[in-house]
Amino acid sequence: MSNETALSVRENRPLTANVLKYIAIAAMLIDHIAWSFVSDYSVLGQIMHVIGRLTAPIMCYFIAEGYYYTRNVKSTC
Repeated sequence: MSNETALSVRENRPLTANVLKYIAIAAMLIDHIAWSFVSDYSVLGQIMHVIGRLTAPIMCYFIAEGYYYTRNVKSTC
């Protein structure tokens, strides 16, 4: 694959790291709003909590990516 092709493939990816972070932030905000203002036993509350549960797998993905790409994995303690 040439450099131009690789660059165009990278530019066309719709889910970049920043987009995933914004999705996680929005999902967490929706979950917090549900905990604060919506009844837990309503259908809307349950849907909002399910949306909020997207945050954990996205953050775990970033933890794994950070560990994979780090150069120093030794603990500082």
